[in-house]
Amino acid sequence: MLLPLSLMMTTSLATNEFAWFFYYFTFWGFFLSYLHILASIKAANYKEWQVVAVLSGELSVALNIGITIVFWVILAPILFPLILNNLYMIVHLTTLHSLPLIFTLLNFRLTDMQYRSKDWTFILAAGLIYIFANWLGTIKMGHEVYPIAEWKDPEKTFIMYFSLALFDAGVYLIACK
Repeated sequence: MLLPLSLMMTTSLATNEFAWFFYYFTFWGFFLSYLHILASIKAANYKEWQVVAVLSGELSVALNIGITIVFWVILAPILFPLILNNLYMIVHLTTLHSLPLIFTLLNFRLTDMQYRSKDWTFILAAGLIYIFANWLGTIKMGHEVYPIAEWKDPEKTFIMYFSLALFDAGVYLIACK
């Protein structure tokens, strides 16, 4: 799991602007997945890494569920017809929007980590903090971060991202049961 994520990290760093790692929610989920796998490896031998491994895994699962659903249901049908001749982008977007969730779920199954329902507030907080990151990205890039939320109607866009934060926290609570 670490090798494919490391390759994805390398290509993402080489082909994307560094600020995009803050502006795009996809990269939040990807980075948390990468951190989770690394921390899990460390936690096997160093007890002090267990909290980082569990919390990064919880955040990764919750955020990546929302990210994966939104991408494949809403964004992929918009983006893929525009990039049909770009095999790199097709592979990049496909792996970026599937492997982080798959690997984090798989890692939870392979280890003795358990979801803690009390951590749902961290999931919600991450989603709420992302609203600012998305708004800032829209301002700095001069266009919307994602084509479905433009900030031309701030109330609508805020409600959309607030709903995603609630969805992620809700799905996480369901997963805890």
